[in-house]
Amino acid sequence: VAVLKHGFKHRGIPFKVVFFKPESGLNESAADRYAKNVCRCIRQFHFAETGNQTIDMVLDVNGIPLVGIELKDQFTGQDVENAMRQWREDRDPRCRCLKFNTRMVAFFAVDLENVYMTTKLEGAKTFFLPFNMGNGEGVNAGAGNPTFKDKYSVSYMWEDILTKDTVLAVSYTHLRAHETLSDL
Repeated sequence: VAVLKHGFKHRGIPFKVVFFKPESGLNESAADRYAKNVCRCIRQFHFAETGNQTIDMVLDVNGIPLVGIELKDQFTGQDVENAMRQWREDRDPRCRCLKFNTRMVAFFAVDLENVYMTTKLEGAKTFFLPFNMGNGEGVNAGAGNPTFKDKYSVSYMWEDILTKDTVLAVSYTHLRAHETLSDL
């Protein structure tokens, strides 16, 4: 988190590792730097220093992992509960890239119908919040996600939430909130 916020120095040379979207389009060089950010989706991300443990999918910006996703599908007999169990039981929260406020800022458990999310892995105490759209409208909306004829119920994750602009905007907001809290 600190590297995203402040960058780092190597041999006395400062490096900025991410450029956030400028508030307006008036500063062309800031907009150009933002456009040069490289966001990647890495399948089977090896995260442990020893062994062969992997996370199904990791989203990174300029090589820095931000979001971890465990994917399950009901066709193979697994669902979002299996993904949450995997985060709780099979992931050591002391691992460098999984530590709270050191690398990744969000961990998702996803199946074809539901999404849950946490920002802090704490083993068995890890608490996941639903990250679903709701099924219905207004006060009558139920839990879960709408059913679509031609796409998965969780397609909003790929189409709206996990886009470059959204991920970087949420990361920026997270860093600003962290900065404000640390000033208290």
